[in-house]
Amino acid sequence: MNLKEEIYNEVLSLNKDNVSIVSMKLFYIISKKILDINLNEKYNRSEDKIYGISSQCTDNIECLLNNHLINNIKKEELTDLIYKIIITNLKYI
Repeated sequence: MNLKEEIYNEVLSLNKDNVSIVSMKLFYIISKKILDINLNEKYNRSEDKIYGISSQCTDNIECLLNNHLINNIKKEELTDLIYKIIITNLKYI
């Protein structure tokens, strides 16, 4: 399953009561994907930095989700926004 599909699956379960839980699940998904990329010798980076970037992504995502946006947007659009936040933060690795 690719990253966008995994994000979408988590977004489907999202409601105002479980934003923190979904954000934490996304942290693990993001970390796992970046660590998979990190296995390539060309992209060998510190795991601490990877977890830091994952944490930063998750903080941004949680702020977005807590901003009452989840009630006014389609799940597909929310998935795209979350994916773009992740891609934007990857440049800091």
